Amino acid sequence: MGYSSSADLSFELPLSSDRLFFLSRGAQSAGHVRVSTAPSDSDKVTVDVLLRYHGRDDFRFAGVCLLERGKNEHGLGFFTPDRWGRWWGRHVFFDVTVRLPTKNASPLVINALSTDLSNFAIDVEELQDFVEFRTLDVRTSNAPFTARSLYADNAKITTSNGPVRGAFNTSTTLSLTTSNGGVRAQISLSNDNKHSTDLDIHTSNGPIESSISLFSKSKSSTGGNFHLTTKTSNSALILKLPVSPLNATVQLTGATSNGPGRIELPATYEGAFALATSGYMSTNLELAEGVEDPSGEKRHREVRQGLHNRGVLEGSVNWIPAGDGAESSWARVRTSNAPASIRL
Repeated sequence: MGYSSSADLSFELPLSSDRLFFLSRGAQSAGHVRVSTAPSDSDKVTVDVLLRYHGRDDFRFAGVCLLERGKNEHGLGFFTPDRWGRWWGRHVFFDVTVRLPTKNASPLVINALSTDLSNFAIDVEELQDFVEFRTLDVRTSNAPFTARSLYADNAKITTSNGPVRGAFNTSTTLSLTTSNGGVRAQISLSNDNKHSTDLDIHTSNGPIESSISLFSKSKSSTGGNFHLTTKTSNSALILKLPVSPLNATVQLTGATSNGPGRIELPATYEGAFALATSGYMSTNLELAEGVEDPSGEKRHREVRQGLHNRGVLEGSVNWIPAGDGAESSWARVRTSNAPASIRL
């Protein structure tokens, strides 16, 4: 949609806020938010807004306002009417650039950042090495979310009718949710061996294709507790775990329908596995060749195949003697009308 006019606006939000937030209200708007960094010693977040519109009346009825909530929450709101009478069908577009000030010495820590937007695409640039979010809660709709890289202790990304893509790193919880769109993500999860690190990926009518690397924060880089849940429908579910600590507890559940389900696990994984699909479809167990004991102790690897009949395959894999997390770990994949497979 072309726009004949535009206006530039600029705002500042205090870095010391308990929460930074962005919200939109009104059906006659759409937008794009880009989150980036800028070298600076400032204690302010700069927000530049390019407002695109058709004519004077569109501009007169659209608004961008600084907002405050509670004691120390600061944000920006984007407002349009739900209907504009004889201007029904006209829209404004908010092109927003959020610049986080960073120094070379250490990462910038943001207590919390949240969005409550509709029809806004969101792009996060390379932030992982420069910014740490304690809490990141992003909500939008009818638009994609893309992150080149980001780190958050707790992150929740929610959209609809658009894909979720990018590189995500967290130490506590990560939730990626959409509908009618795929999720393609490179994910790194770290765990302190005290509480579980949880991953939840949900969509529908779109594929989930994710590489999930697991790390332990312990001095020995072993152990950890990871809960991984993924679900889609009418599309493929493909999960790869290239890295996982020795002796970790890994509980992985994947579900889809009308599309293949596949998981690939590293040599460090020990525990049960289960595949399920429609009775006339195949369940496949693949074993990598030349797998050596990742502990360096030259243990023997034992793969046991238990129940294997129409649409079901169950078994377990362990090094002998087994590691600490083996008894409580599982990897389960369920689909229908399509094959299910696992590679060990």
